[in-house]
Amino acid sequence: MGNWSVMPKISINSVTINYEVTGKGDPLLLLHGLGSNAQDWEVQISAFSKNYSVIAVDLRGHGLSDKPKGPYTIRQFADDCNQLLTELNIDRTHILGLSLGCAVGYELAIHYPELVHSFIGVNMGPSIGSKSLKGTFTAIKRILIVLFLGMRVMGKSIAKAVFPSPYQANLRQLLIESIAKNDRRSYINSMLALKGWSVVDELSSIQCPTLIVASEFDYSSIESKQVAVDAIPNAELCVVDGTRHVLPAEKPILFNEIVLTFLEHHRI
Repeated sequence: MGNWSVMPKISINSVTINYEVTGKGDPLLLLHGLGSNAQDWEVQISAFSKNYSVIAVDLRGHGLSDKPKGPYTIRQFADDCNQLLTELNIDRTHILGLSLGCAVGYELAIHYPELVHSFIGVNMGPSIGSKSLKGTFTAIKRILIVLFLGMRVMGKSIAKAVFPSPYQANLRQLLIESIAKNDRRSYINSMLALKGWSVVDELSSIQCPTLIVASEFDYSSIESKQVAVDAIPNAELCVVDGTRHVLPAEKPILFNEIVLTFLEHHRI
């Protein structure tokens, strides 16, 4: 990966966006989850860059990208990514998004269909139920933790939920350290961007080959991902048994195999 501190930066929509391009071949854009960053794809970049030109980006408010005042929107994240790819002279790409990054991927596939050759969305349905009492409570709890206890405590809470087994201690620690580096305000702004977000009514406009990957024990149900698969004309669902939200880190070899198999069937 080289020295991460010297990743290229580019000014997009008045915000400096951090990114790195690794490897050669069909472009593949990696979109990380909430409170994550491009560096958390390290295992994937190492594997995918052997056959693809992998573009790993820090979304605004994350990693080494600028952290402007909010509010943020999912469409705004997508617009930033589209502009980045335009600046890099990439007019067609595969997209792989996890969680928040998956939501951004839906928006890109809907609003920039000529850009997206294929879409792999991981552990995020096409909407966040704003009317769900459980979801609202979870969001409020997270905001209170961040405001009063800080990002490291938030990281510990998430890490315990997604990597609960004793043998996952190393994964827990890596996730805690990654989340602890987040700017509190930017994390909250990014989380609020998901509040009430939905593209359910626009899913049928996604024409590209689509793979929705769902962990058996993800935060959201498999049924919520099936909604997208049923509505998108050329979509399929892959359920990974026994896994939780941060699938690329939990089962990297299996996850990479799923992604590479799909991409191989849908070359640009």
